[in-house]
Amino acid sequence: MNDPEREGRDVQILLDRVAEQPEAELDAAGDPRAGMIGASYGGGIQLTVASIDCLVDALVPNMAWHSLKTSLYPTRWSTRAGPASW
Repeated sequence: MNDPEREGRDVQILLDRVAEQPEAELDAAGDPRAGMIGASYGGGIQLTVASIDCLVDALVPNMAWHSLKTSLYPTRWSTRAGPASW
């Protein structure tokens, strides 16, 4: 988790597919005009993609995760044996 190459691959593939569409507005060959907006994973993935790919023209991450692993399991319940105390 939190591996830019792995986490950003799907967005890179999506942008490549968008660039192939005849109605896509391109900044250059293979470079679609694209932006991203989102929160939580949608915010975090933007920062991940921006670190490995310059095809995204605008980012609006409303909020992102500190750590995807702790975001998914904030109380670490997945590592506990038996019921968690609330």
